[in-house]
Amino acid sequence: PDHPDPPDDAVSPTSHPEPERLSEANPSGTTATQNCPNCGADIDEHVKRCPYCSQNIDTDHGVPSHFEITAGNLIEESWRIYSGQMGECILAFFVITGVGFVGTAILMVGMIALLAIVGGVGEPALVFVLALPVLMLVYLFSAYITAGMNYFFVQVARGRPAKISYLFEGAPFTLRMLLIQFVISILVLLGTLACVVPGILILMMLWPSIYVLVDKDPPGLEALAMSKEFTSGHMGTMFLVFLVCLGMYIAGGMLGGFGLIFILPYIYVILAVMYVRMADATVIERMNAFNRS
Repeated sequence: PDHPDPPDDAVSPTSHPEPERLSEANPSGTTATQNCPNCGADIDEHVKRCPYCSQNIDTDHGVPSHFEITAGNLIEESWRIYSGQMGECILAFFVITGVGFVGTAILMVGMIALLAIVGGVGEPALVFVLALPVLMLVYLFSAYITAGMNYFFVQVARGRPAKISYLFEGAPFTLRMLLIQFVISILVLLGTLACVVPGILILMMLWPSIYVLVDKDPPGLEALAMSKEFTSGHMGTMFLVFLVCLGMYIAGGMLGGFGLIFILPYIYVILAVMYVRMADATVIERMNAFNRS
């Protein structure tokens, strides 16, 4: 069946269902359907989880099942998702890390060679003029890699298959990703210089911006404002989750590189799941407020 256009704050910029998941949307083979209260997709009335946005559904009332956003629940759900696609997540981490390393190395070697050639001429101004575009390419490539990796893990967090092709979907977000990262860095630096604590609070409010961008595709710097809204009321939970992730990272490091192979992709899944749950909770609160008005 045709799917309605999603609401403005639907959970994904690519909210149309993937062809291979149509059977999940209507597993019972019946014609009785309902609209997902989160993304608006037309789904079978008996499903317990929307196959398009991964929203839990109360099958008795057609509303989202209650999910309490706590550190324990987030870690537990993240492990369920990660353990189901662990091989794919680890492979994706290796692929994107390898592509990022090779691409950055090529750009840096090219810049060094260029500077060596131009430096022999004895024109410092020319060296600067030629080096600046190469540095910009390095930063743009890094933003592209970050966008692709975040897009991949958001799709995984929403219960979609872990497709390696997702890693290379970052092009439309690259410029905005670079700008958002720059703005966050400046704000965190200023907050840290002011009194350290403001810098930490700013980082905790704005870190989901890089996920908001690839998930909802907002224009300009709107992802920063959306991130601030999504994280409101969840500071304590985020702090605990960050501590757990730090502990896992230290434990993985003590086991050598082999431990980090498993730990780092899991941490990325945790962060993506935490973002998805906070974002979806905000959307559902808006819908409930609208229905009550």
